[in-house]
Amino acid sequence: MNTEKKESKLYKFSKDTPSNDVERKEGEMRYSFLKTAEKIFSEESKFVKKPGDIKIGLEIEYSVISKDFSQATELSRDKIIKDNNDFTDYELGAAQLEWRTPPLYLNQIGLMALEKELLKKEERIKNSAQEQGVFLLRSGSNPFVPINEIKRTNKTKYQLVPNYHNSNKRYGLNTIIGKIDKVDVGNAAIIALTNSVQCNIEAISFSDTIDKTNKSFAIGPMAVALSGNARLLEEKDTGISDIRMIAWEISHDTRTALEVEQGRVTRVGLLDSYYQDLKNYFQKVSCYPFILYDPEHAFQIGMGLNWRDTRIKFIENSIVVEFRPVSTQPTVKENIAMMAFYLGRLQWSNQHKETLLDLKLVKQNREEAMHFGLNGKLWTHKDEKTVILPAKDALSIELKRATDGLESLGFFKKEIDYYFDVLQERLIKRQVPSDKLLHRFYEYRSRGYSRKKSIAFALNENESII
Repeated sequence: MNTEKKESKLYKFSKDTPSNDVERKEGEMRYSFLKTAEKIFSEESKFVKKPGDIKIGLEIEYSVISKDFSQATELSRDKIIKDNNDFTDYELGAAQLEWRTPPLYLNQIGLMALEKELLKKEERIKNSAQEQGVFLLRSGSNPFVPINEIKRTNKTKYQLVPNYHNSNKRYGLNTIIGKIDKVDVGNAAIIALTNSVQCNIEAISFSDTIDKTNKSFAIGPMAVALSGNARLLEEKDTGISDIRMIAWEISHDTRTALEVEQGRVTRVGLLDSYYQDLKNYFQKVSCYPFILYDPEHAFQIGMGLNWRDTRIKFIENSIVVEFRPVSTQPTVKENIAMMAFYLGRLQWSNQHKETLLDLKLVKQNREEAMHFGLNGKLWTHKDEKTVILPAKDALSIELKRATDGLESLGFFKKEIDYYFDVLQERLIKRQVPSDKLLHRFYEYRSRGYSRKKSIAFALNENESII
């Protein structure tokens, strides 16, 4: 939905903006947001669906790079989108795009049909890219572009929203990350260098929406530990399995010292407590600044600026739960494997009426997963106890649960194994895509190749450049 009206304005940006004007605009946006929320509550019946079907859609983000591995021009990216405007869209980066499937009843068509759909669409955007003389990068981070040289898409929200976060950065915030090489991730435009694969699943009721959302938060770190694919930035090895959400949280931290002291969280990543119900969800979303002033679209703006690992979307008469913590994988097959893991694990949780993992433990899992991948430790439920295990052991349990969940939905074992064999191999080798990539990167460096060439060769071997 369009939020880029000409009258959209950035506020809390200029020191000259009167505080009463800021408060008035915030009040108008919040009032409009909550009015729409009230309307949704009054129409609850239209969002109720019959249980049984698994209606999903996938969204995948790619970077677009030139032959010398720099950012492709916005013109080239826009031409790719124009050629495929039925399933592609813009992202923050001028050299970045998102593409998607239509809504699909996955338990009716199967995982192989989903792969066929994705491969067909990917081939189309690949052909368009070739016509423009550029490549697509299938990676959770674009390692070639200096952060201070990021080019943003020429659309209002992609200019104003990062500017707001840059100008309101938390005082004294340490924006340097990295265990091996150091990178400054303070620029909010850094999101233009990160890509994710997202699974949208239709909920069948208000209560099911919140149940799926809360469970997705608990599952998220398991998926991240199994899928890390964003370790390199600015041709540097951060030594972190997946920096995507770490960079996002730091670059978008606008909390005051008092808010930090009170334990308030940013609008990115993990929440401060599980959602009680949909009303609680709307309350949590609307307590953050709206940044853009466009009361007619306040609801869409508020929901869109909620960058949690899982969030909720309203699309016509459907409520959709969007699972967002997984970085784009090197191949279509691996993207499907990760989203199948999520869906199967979610189904297992529903089937077994699983108790939600304490959010403090989810936070620990998330930190371990992002920093250490399969070399960390994870909390999980085992034998009716909550235990901490080496990530490899915990994920062996989780993968079995995801398999059982998919089988209960009617998927064939042979089909599940075809995708999960990729994930099993990661566990056996204790190697996520980031590890695989860095192994080859250092091999090329030892042969005397430059950082850029070593990264390019390693990405190519990882099937990440097409």
